[in-house]
Amino acid sequence: MKKIISLILLVSICFELNAQVNFSIGKTIYPLHAPGFATFFNSYNAELASSIKTPFKADFPSANGWSIKGGYLIMRDDDAGFYYNTTSGVNLLRTKNEAFFANGESRKTVLHMNEWITDVSLGVGGNNFHIAVNGTIQLRFNKVFCSYVYHDGTESFGPEKNLNGIFSANRLMGGYGGEVGFGIKYVQVVFKAAKIYKPFNKDGSTYLNYYSDLAGYKADAALLVNSSWPTEYLPADYHQFVADQLTSESNNNLIYINDYGWQFGLSLMFIIPKKD
Repeated sequence: MKKIISLILLVSICFELNAQVNFSIGKTIYPLHAPGFATFFNSYNAELASSIKTPFKADFPSANGWSIKGGYLIMRDDDAGFYYNTTSGVNLLRTKNEAFFANGESRKTVLHMNEWITDVSLGVGGNNFHIAVNGTIQLRFNKVFCSYVYHDGTESFGPEKNLNGIFSANRLMGGYGGEVGFGIKYVQVVFKAAKIYKPFNKDGSTYLNYYSDLAGYKADAALLVNSSWPTEYLPADYHQFVADQLTSESNNNLIYINDYGWQFGLSLMFIIPKKD
């Protein structure tokens, strides 16, 4: 009975508040930690130290890009009070890391992070400000463009270099954080910070996907007798990969989609009032 009364009270409060549709557009920065790629970058630098002029950075630099979201907002239309906002949309993030050789050529890795995000924010606010805590669920689709750049500027993803390819992985993630917004009646500038969880499962579990490129010519290359061909999976430890590619893959020496860290966003939220 108490639960029914509480539900009735909550519904009655919501009817007294102003329900509004909103959409936002802004910039997102993600100073990510990617353990598998960090292992690859460092071992690649060490393995080819004699020929590298400028090594890979120890990890990917911060990814950044655009976010676009739409949502359903419940709040007071005058004084401060209850604030609730459910939003859903996309983050399109990019970052890259590159190692340059003494001969003017380079190995380039570009990471594209496309995310479908749903946030639930709960706090206090009015028509010109709000402050809230939020929970976030992200479905992330990552792609790594791993290429070799020749001294004449030609960028190749072809099989002549065994690391070349376009590798993809996906993962469902969760997080938490907070946000604050200030503005005028129907426009607010919103700053958001959200912590993206580090995966609970270890590399090699079915929960974590690894970066793979199952192009037809690469699958056919597995029929070759020798132990080196264009790789279908990005290796984590490059030393082990060079020593024996077959053993490397059978030992799960792979890069998994296990990045984590804080994401920061700055956006403009446009509120569309509900007509009476």
